[in-house]
Amino acid sequence: MHKRSRLNHLQSRTFKFMRAVEKRVAPRYECEHPWALLGWNGGGSFQSRPALIVDFSLTGVKLELDWMPPTKFPLYVGVDSKESAGWLPLKTIACEDKGSGKYELRATFNEPCDYGFFKAVVYGIEN
Repeated sequence: MHKRSRLNHLQSRTFKFMRAVEKRVAPRYECEHPWALLGWNGGGSFQSRPALIVDFSLTGVKLELDWMPPTKFPLYVGVDSKESAGWLPLKTIACEDKGSGKYELRATFNEPCDYGFFKAVVYGIEN
């Protein structure tokens, strides 16, 4: 009986550890082309600025910025590629000031990730 309860205890701890290690629904991908544009429609015109892709999956993205992104406008991410369908709308999860003028933006895609965008980011841009 004692061995059985110890086994259950170990299995429970192992399960909790495994669950804590990976909570993501979609795997992360290394980016061959980590440069993107972050855009927004504000002030009567569409504006965009460069961003570095730190982390990328089919469900979301983490970007490093040298500027504070606007908070009152919907954001979009895009890449300069013939393969990509254009701008993907984002839902901002968090924006954190990392110091030294750097910001980290975590966001999910509002729509499924465009395959052309995926190919451009993960495999590199072919213009």
